[in-house]
Amino acid sequence: QFNDHSLEVLAAHETNERRSNVSAQFKENVIQPGIYTLNNYALSSGPPTGSSDGSGIESYFGQVNYNYKGKYYLTGSLRTDGSSRFVNDKWGVFGSIGAAWVMSDEDFMADNSFVDYLKLKASYGVTGDQEGVSTASGYTIYNATFVGGGLSLPEIRPGNPDLTWETSKMLQFGIESTVFNEMFDVNLDYYNKNTDNLFFNQRRGPSVGFASILVNDGEVAYNGLEFDVTAHVFKNQDFNLDFTINGEVLSNEFKAMPIDVSTGEQKIIDVAGLYAYSVGSSIYDFYMREWAGVDPADGAPMWYQYYDDMNDNGVLDAGEAGFVIDDGFGNNLNGTNSLFEYRQKVSDANIK
Repeated sequence: QFNDHSLEVLAAHETNERRSNVSAQFKENVIQPGIYTLNNYALSSGPPTGSSDGSGIESYFGQVNYNYKGKYYLTGSLRTDGSSRFVNDKWGVFGSIGAAWVMSDEDFMADNSFVDYLKLKASYGVTGDQEGVSTASGYTIYNATFVGGGLSLPEIRPGNPDLTWETSKMLQFGIESTVFNEMFDVNLDYYNKNTDNLFFNQRRGPSVGFASILVNDGEVAYNGLEFDVTAHVFKNQDFNLDFTINGEVLSNEFKAMPIDVSTGEQKIIDVAGLYAYSVGSSIYDFYMREWAGVDPADGAPMWYQYYDDMNDNGVLDAGEAGFVIDDGFGNNLNGTNSLFEYRQKVSDANIK
């Protein structure tokens, strides 16, 4: 602290490590009830099992906080983290910068009768995430079995040694305020966050021996407005009554799809269970048939049937409902067999 200036500087190092070891033996037919040592059970009901797992993260970081007269604030941070979950690219560098202005302390706000406190704030930061991968996602996992009297090690999950940090870039603006003689506290925050290098299961062809592999690919944008409003309804020396409402209006959409290894281009659509992903859609869009209500005759459920009316006769003919795109060699270029992908690839489709 010097005169009207205040400065805080932090430099630190942190190490986090977690490890688990599990051993299990299965036995049955107890000899003497109440004794829980293994030799008190006559038969082994299964082979012994065991596992060992662990991960660690090494971090170096620093932060600087500055304010002038308690009205103008500036903060910045920088850190580098190294994770054992990644093999070839363990380290990521992340940082942030933020500023705030207590506008209500300015002289031109002195005569304002309804604003008691007003702070404007903005920040920009880059963060990394490793939680989308397991401790061994960078390594190929094998199972140990015996075949024909010899040891066999079949591959059960392919590893990707090039996995690295999923990265988010976030811009945020907000206000903190108290108004009408401290009757209401009103806080608003708007943010825009772009996350790239997503942890994504990339589909592979059957010839490689596995269906998918975890990669860094794709980009999603998130936008949100958070609000928090508190009304101080009643306040005296012995009793306070407040009413608070808070919430968020948010949206998200894919900005870039992962690469399809069969074409070298972004995938048009990727179906994952009940959800499907595509550029411009939300990560929570359901992938399902379109509901058409209930048949008034018998109460049976109905769904809309779309088809490509190739001969424009207004009738569903054979071969018009499957949305197959033949490449001339008997292969279907509509990998998901979806109407969405069909429309993207067949520009003159006559969908009805």
